[in-house]
Amino acid sequence: MVALASCTSGSSPKPPSASTPPPNPLGPSACATASQAPSHAGKWKLLAPHTLCGLPQNNSPAEQSSSQQMASVIRELLTNFSGNGPDYGKATSDVSLGYQIGHNTAGVYRSISFTGLQGTFNAQAAASAVETSLGSGYTFNSVPPGPHGGVMACGVAASDNENCVWATPTTLCLIMIIDTTQQLIGPSIDANAVRIRDVTEVPG
Repeated sequence: MVALASCTSGSSPKPPSASTPPPNPLGPSACATASQAPSHAGKWKLLAPHTLCGLPQNNSPAEQSSSQQMASVIRELLTNFSGNGPDYGKATSDVSLGYQIGHNTAGVYRSISFTGLQGTFNAQAAASAVETSLGSGYTFNSVPPGPHGGVMACGVAASDNENCVWATPTTLCLIMIIDTTQQLIGPSIDANAVRIRDVTEVPG
């Protein structure tokens, strides 16, 4: 939701406060935020923040369709895999969005596709199922999951593209990050994946 300020005759818009500068989507620490959800042993739920790593939501019909399609693919994946092995779990709802900035004058492009499912999951098995389905040609490696616990793994899809999967008993999430500067990925991917969890996953 975008809040619009009403204008009245004779009034002028107030300048932004110097103490709250807008997020900088081009810096290497754009994902750095204070933790929104400390460690706890209970359930988790997912949110859809207005911005992610300084990137605004992409609410275009094409992006919304793509996000929902990815959520449907993972739901179907869990169903099909569960018929041929362990119980991977079941999704009851999803939060799937895209965040991006277009190519700027410096040729920088960044996007984050976030596909999050809520339900009941066998965390390790469900994450492994998603990794297997996406991992053709590259390898996911386990990374520290951060204070939210569960399991998390990341893999390089291309020179400017990395994907991470994490899972808990109540959430299963996939993030796909494209960054032509490579500042949010590479050596920074582990920390940034945890920071993304901080703002998209809260105690539920």
